[in-house]
Amino acid sequence: MKPWIWFVLFGLVLATLVGWRIKSNAGEGEEQGGARGRRTPVVEVALAGPATIQDTIEAVGSLESPHLVELSPKSSGRIERVSVREGDRVRAGQVLATIDTSEADAQVVQAMASVAEAKSRLAEARLGQGPSRVGVATSIEQQEANVSSAEADLEQVKRNSESTIEAARANIGDVTARLRGAESQVENAQAVLDRERASLRNAETKLERTRDLYRQGFIAAQEVDDAKTAVDVQAGNVRVAESQLSAARQAKTSADALLEVARLQLTMAERKAKADVAAAEARLVAARSGLKVANANEATNPAYTENLLALEASVRAAEAQLDLADSVKSNTVLTSPMDGVVTARNADPGSLATPGQAVLIVQSLEWLFFRASLPVEASSLVRDGQTVMVEVDGVEDPIAGTVSQVNLVADVQSRQFSVQVRLENKDQALRPGMFGKIKIVTREVDAEVVVPKESVRDSQAGPTVTVIGDDNKAQVRQVKTGASDGRMVEVTEGVAAGERVVTLSFMPLRDGQDVNVPETEKRE
Repeated sequence: MKPWIWFVLFGLVLATLVGWRIKSNAGEGEEQGGARGRRTPVVEVALAGPATIQDTIEAVGSLESPHLVELSPKSSGRIERVSVREGDRVRAGQVLATIDTSEADAQVVQAMASVAEAKSRLAEARLGQGPSRVGVATSIEQQEANVSSAEADLEQVKRNSESTIEAARANIGDVTARLRGAESQVENAQAVLDRERASLRNAETKLERTRDLYRQGFIAAQEVDDAKTAVDVQAGNVRVAESQLSAARQAKTSADALLEVARLQLTMAERKAKADVAAAEARLVAARSGLKVANANEATNPAYTENLLALEASVRAAEAQLDLADSVKSNTVLTSPMDGVVTARNADPGSLATPGQAVLIVQSLEWLFFRASLPVEASSLVRDGQTVMVEVDGVEDPIAGTVSQVNLVADVQSRQFSVQVRLENKDQALRPGMFGKIKIVTREVDAEVVVPKESVRDSQAGPTVTVIGDDNKAQVRQVKTGASDGRMVEVTEGVAAGERVVTLSFMPLRDGQDVNVPETEKRE
């Protein structure tokens, strides 16, 4: 037999098998379609009745402490002891940390010696009985010592000023790096949010395609439910991504504020350095003037009087230096200015503490602020003293609070205004930084007939509600709706209190169609 004959026979057999399979599938589809058409739809129902519908404003925000204190020394030094850690409760006046006092002690001793020396020179001048060669020589030596001391002080002030300015600039560099990290986090959070939103759109598109296939009878209802669940899950992911983006933006805002503070500290350090150098230069000028006076042959009483005045001024200047040294020493002990809780410990014993860099942060937790932003359209609905409910993440029950402050000026960029709500925290279950949601009731409507929102369907003629009678037949009615809170809808015409309305049906219902209501949902 020729080879082409085998190919022809094989093709005929294959065509016969394919035709038989198509015919078998068509017969099965007709049988299944007929079974679906004869099946009584199962529905879920709810009872229409009176209820109170509330118009509310909701917004997310976070908790803040009304009193936050950053404890840092006024001068640089090595940390000797830190007696508290994060979470420790402290009392006002409690010693929290100490700085090495060796340098401060040396400055106090040096200042005391300067005072004694200035007083000694003043006493010698007062005992003098007129100019003499010995007296003039002694005065010159003393004034030369004053000049040398003033020059040394000026040099020391310059070095200290340069060190303080360099520390402030280094702090700006650290804060700038933190800001860049916060900006990177914002970008990453925005990218995650965009990706989650795209996934949500894909899930919604898939849900629509699944519903179309279900309506055509190609798939089961379970696949529609799975698609709905996927949409709900992805919507939750979008909300989480939005919260993460909000947190990243808040971190960036905090870094911006820290950078501004660091720059202000640098400006203050530069100004203080300039003032200290100017003061030291003034003391040097005074010392050189005293030297000129000493070099002159003071033979008259007026010149002698001026010398005494200069020495008295030297005594006052030395006493002021002693007071300053005592103040610097007292600043080596960091005490809590209030009752509160330690929320941050940024340094350990042995590390170097610098001015403007917080060693400890203490916050008051007796009551907290909940800060949120509301749209400007709601500004007329919120007022001071208004009672609101706050749902805090991690806290089971909503918390009642009082609006303590409403910003009268909206943000130009976001077109929102900020609101502060005071929350009592006697048991201290709340913590600064917690996220939450505020709910403000702006209007209440006592409706006679209320149905679930999902029972209302839109049609070309207007909204409709499917009512199930005592005979378990569907009645599709045109209705008029009123107030709504997002869960329930007021029905002013078309449905009476006590009637059963369909909230969920696994297939479209026709007017007069028999339905199956589960036993647990049937009217007693």
